[in-house]
Amino acid sequence: MAWLVNGALEFLTMDEHFWLSPHANWESVRDPGPDGVLKPHPRHLIHVVWITAVMLIARRYVEQFVGLPIGTWFKVPNKKNSPPEANDILEKAYKKGRKPSEEEVLGLAKRTDKTERDVQRWFRKRRLVNRPVTMTKFTEGVWRFMCYFSLLVTGMFLIPRKPYWKDTNECWTDYPQRGITNDIFWYYMVELSFYTSLSISQFYDIKRSDFWEMLTHHVATIMLISFSYITNYVAVGSMIMFVHDWADPWLELAKLISYMKQPKEGRTIRQTIGDSVFVLFMAVFWYSRVYFYPLHCIHSTWVEMRENLGPEVWPMHRVFNGLLITLWVLHVFWSYQIFRVLKASVLSGGVSEDVRSDNEDEDPDTPKHVKQTIPVPNGMNHTQ
Repeated sequence: MAWLVNGALEFLTMDEHFWLSPHANWESVRDPGPDGVLKPHPRHLIHVVWITAVMLIARRYVEQFVGLPIGTWFKVPNKKNSPPEANDILEKAYKKGRKPSEEEVLGLAKRTDKTERDVQRWFRKRRLVNRPVTMTKFTEGVWRFMCYFSLLVTGMFLIPRKPYWKDTNECWTDYPQRGITNDIFWYYMVELSFYTSLSISQFYDIKRSDFWEMLTHHVATIMLISFSYITNYVAVGSMIMFVHDWADPWLELAKLISYMKQPKEGRTIRQTIGDSVFVLFMAVFWYSRVYFYPLHCIHSTWVEMRENLGPEVWPMHRVFNGLLITLWVLHVFWSYQIFRVLKASVLSGGVSEDVRSDNEDEDPDTPKHVKQTIPVPNGMNHTQ
């Protein structure tokens, strides 16, 4: 227990022995030197505050003036569910519990002179009143897709041109004295601000069934990006962010297509495109996060760092690599879940839609059937 307390104190007080390699100190990491080269410094993270604010404001305009017109053009449903007939007894019971047991349904049926089926139907319709309309989910998705796609394009323009992309040993050349270029500086700030904005907006967005899981993911991402910047792991950090941006746009695009109005029978070109985009997402996700990420990024932080800086291992090195390996294990698990979704889509004739917001309720006028919600990365669930 004592080592844990000491480690926590060293972490909070930014102790050099905890955060940096034995051959480095904070002065060497942050001092710009006589040539005035920009180096990472914790005070630079203040930029995240105003960039996050700009993103939160811009998001509202994008949803209103970009997402909504696009959704209207593609006939995304924008109709709220009508409430059930007024019934004081059932309304009072609903406030006590949104899903009554069989015994409670039987008792309510007797008290209201209704059948058990009518009571169940009333509760389903009552739950659907607060269910967000599809258009709201669509406009949120438009914003996320635009951000993910912009980050991907930016990364494609910046990272492959860096020497450490072709030779990852370059990540540790001149460490910790190496500086940071302006393009990578702003790339870091925007990535960090985006995930910060996602963490904040989660509290007033549509409440998903995986709210806490996604909040934990965003907070962990913010910590990793911040720690890598403070300790000047910027080269390998920017490479890791870029690799993780490859798959995100295609998942969001597949979700957007699933929100568009589809015919009740038969397949359309739109459905075929949506399923194809999801298959593309799966392939890119597996290659980038299960195969390329450990081979290219974790290998650099775990093996090449020690080859270039010496065999010593310091606490923050263990923490950083532990988090990266944990992330890879999650990617393997999510890949298995994505494969299950793809398998289910082949058997059912198409990839299902995102149901995180409403997987517990069906439309009262639709025959009841069993659903299984499968969690997949980036907060998207599919129905099997």
